[in-house]
Amino acid sequence: MVEAHPDVREAAVNPESNKLAVTVIVPIYNEESTVASEVENIDRALAGPEFEPVEILVVDDGSTDRSAELARDAGATVITHPVNLGQGAAIKTGITNSKADFIVIIDGDGTYPTEDLPKLLSFSAQSGCEQVIGDRQSEQGSLRLLRVVVKRLLRMFAAFLSGQAVGDLNSGMRVLTRDAAERYLSLIPDGFSNSTTLTLASLSHQGRIAFVPIDYRPREIGTSKFRPVGDTYNMILTVIRMVMYVDPLRVLLPVAFLFLAGGVGKSVSDAIRFDLHITTSSVLLMMTAIQIGAIALIADLIVRRTR
Repeated sequence: MVEAHPDVREAAVNPESNKLAVTVIVPIYNEESTVASEVENIDRALAGPEFEPVEILVVDDGSTDRSAELARDAGATVITHPVNLGQGAAIKTGITNSKADFIVIIDGDGTYPTEDLPKLLSFSAQSGCEQVIGDRQSEQGSLRLLRVVVKRLLRMFAAFLSGQAVGDLNSGMRVLTRDAAERYLSLIPDGFSNSTTLTLASLSHQGRIAFVPIDYRPREIGTSKFRPVGDTYNMILTVIRMVMYVDPLRVLLPVAFLFLAGGVGKSVSDAIRFDLHITTSSVLLMMTAIQIGAIALIADLIVRRTR
């Protein structure tokens, strides 16, 4: 799928024991019903001889229940935010405080298959991918039909803007190398669009990335924190922002051409209807196209200069 990269592989393996050193980051907010079993399942899944003793880092994002206490009792290292800052903020705290060269991020609600973690980690070590993402093969969340439609459209939109094939754009289960996690740390937003940002960061920077099929279970206890309108809007903004950060021409030039085509088409219509006279609205459409095109070129120069 991708060629292995020696530097990445060597950084991910303890040179003394030839075992993979792994930190698992579990961001939680009021997950007392699932967090203890999730920590135990992670520990059990990564107890194989190919792994160093796993560091399970639970970041409690201002929970008002016993989530932090139960996670600690289950054997996890717990870092607590005094107030709720957002899932992305919890992930950034986890990355900052992690120690291993492989970083796993997984939701703490029990919906992702912890038994697949060795598969994702082994694939990452062997392939040299900077990210290996669990590609959910079904949608089990609330408002299922809406989620399926929105995510499919968002995936197509992201593929168009990034120019690459895109799998599960916002999966909550993934493996990153430490280099990639630190490289993209400043780009991660505080909210739910953090997973979309991490995926697009690699795609936009031409990083090696792989999508590995996984199962996805319905949430049995508690309620989803996904907000259909707000979170979808934020994900769309994230897609546009990330591509603008790397390739603004891909976003702005189609918009400029759209305005230009509208202006030219309306000018032709005006000339036919008004005896070769062109209306102000036609001129405004073409001027808008020129301005957007100029902004696109300036943005592209800035991006290339700062790389």
